[in-house]
Amino acid sequence: MTMDILHTADGSPTLSLSGGEKMHSMDGAFSESLFIYGSNVEKGLETKAPKVLSMGLGLGYNEIMSAAFFTSKDVKNFRLCSFESVPELRNYFSSWLRGEDSPLNGCYDEILKLFSDHYSISGSIVKKSLTDSLSDDSFLILKDLELKNSTTQLYTNILYDAFSNNTNEELWDQSFLEEFIESYCDREFCYFSTYAATSNLKRALKEKGFTLEKRQGFSRKRESTFAYRL
Repeated sequence: MTMDILHTADGSPTLSLSGGEKMHSMDGAFSESLFIYGSNVEKGLETKAPKVLSMGLGLGYNEIMSAAFFTSKDVKNFRLCSFESVPELRNYFSSWLRGEDSPLNGCYDEILKLFSDHYSISGSIVKKSLTDSLSDDSFLILKDLELKNSTTQLYTNILYDAFSNNTNEELWDQSFLEEFIESYCDREFCYFSTYAATSNLKRALKEKGFTLEKRQGFSRKRESTFAYRL
């Protein structure tokens, strides 16, 4: 698989896989991740045991951001689960955490520095937190999402960062989204955010008891989605 590393307007890296859709806005991958998902992760402080599900590991932006934020707040009992259909991306990120070589180590190091600086915490502490979590299975990196929840966890914070409807139509189908919410979202406390604002997504969230807040999109996008079920 061809992976083209591109640097966005704020200097942070993104990827284009095999010449396809870019993983982030070219106006700023780091800025977009904070803008769309940062406030969701911060809501994790409202529960004693935040459990973050990231739909699309990619370059690990949401995973590194979550670990940096919770570690900076001395939250030790958070859990992470990330889905990623591209095996190279799963393997490269795991290799980086284990201190092994991978073609994307430079990107991961850049992203780690950006978030550790943003949350005023040592990057080595954040990386160790992720490495330890991976070792004790409080951080799961899984392949294709299955609607049957095999993680035995329900999640309090959903960061839905899948490729767009143009690239992966199934993940934005209303029936799929309703089943996903039913299978993975905590019944009593859950925040859901994504860069997209499709009609199917809004209907699925409302059908499953979520309240939608009107949120601006990143950069030139008119709207994004932020919803909660409390």
